[in-house]
Amino acid sequence: MENRRKLKRVQSPYYLKVEDGNTNRLIGYLRDISTDGMMLISKAPIKTDTAFKLKMNLPIAAKESKEITFETISRWCMKSADSNSYDVGFSVTGYFP
Repeated sequence: MENRRKLKRVQSPYYLKVEDGNTNRLIGYLRDISTDGMMLISKAPIKTDTAFKLKMNLPIAAKESKEITFETISRWCMKSADSNSYDVGFSVTGYFP
């Protein structure tokens, strides 16, 4: 798969849970992030080209908020090297602290 990222992603030092912002269902765990995208590790495959509202609890309060909500679109999903999970790429279209 060709890497078309414009910004370098930063690996998360924390194992942060990412949930569906509407249902609170666990989607996966943050692997890396930039201002315009993120990669999650998920136990189940995620349908691509689908809009999601995702939320993530922050390890420390940022501007008096303990969570951040993202509007995203799933861009790709592939089986992880360990084959027990999936790597899923999202582009971020908006975020709200």
